[in-house]
Amino acid sequence: MIVWEWYEHRRLKLLANGVEGDVLDIGYAEKPNCYFGEEANVTGIDLVHAPPVAGYQKQLVGDFRDCPELAGDRFDCVVAGEVIEHVEDPYGFLRSTHDRLRVGGFLKLSTPNPLGFPAFVYEWSRSEKRFYAHDHTFYFTPRWVIRMLERAGYTGIGLKAVGLWLPGVPIPYSPISASYQVVYTACRSS
Repeated sequence: MIVWEWYEHRRLKLLANGVEGDVLDIGYAEKPNCYFGEEANVTGIDLVHAPPVAGYQKQLVGDFRDCPELAGDRFDCVVAGEVIEHVEDPYGFLRSTHDRLRVGGFLKLSTPNPLGFPAFVYEWSRSEKRFYAHDHTFYFTPRWVIRMLERAGYTGIGLKAVGLWLPGVPIPYSPISASYQVVYTACRSS
């Protein structure tokens, strides 16, 4: 398995860890999560169509904020892996995920860390060759993601480093600040 595939599978495992009950997986189509357990009743929603995916009880096309098939639905967990960096209004996105959760439910999201290796190297050199995706609207440092989650009404925020991504060498453990991707868990308390 090449380093990027290993890294992506580690990220998906971290996102699926502890997830059970009714789950809404936002933006799943490009990389469905094969690590959700049998205790998860997963609904996937994306702006693009995805072929049928094992482990997803429902697959919807549309925006989770106004999808008629989700009208009034609340979930035990909302998962948003590698989504928030694509949206133009990240605060609105986080408040909408908060509204989709039952009281006591939680959000799990992952997003790239511009301080992590190798993104930092490309940022420092101002290179536009890599880690400068045209479909990304923002990059968020971990402490700013925490602030955004707090302002969107979340509590009990936890962070997990996906790992250090060095060329050709997967290192599963690293400080949050060096991890290219970070997984966040945040609770809806009210």
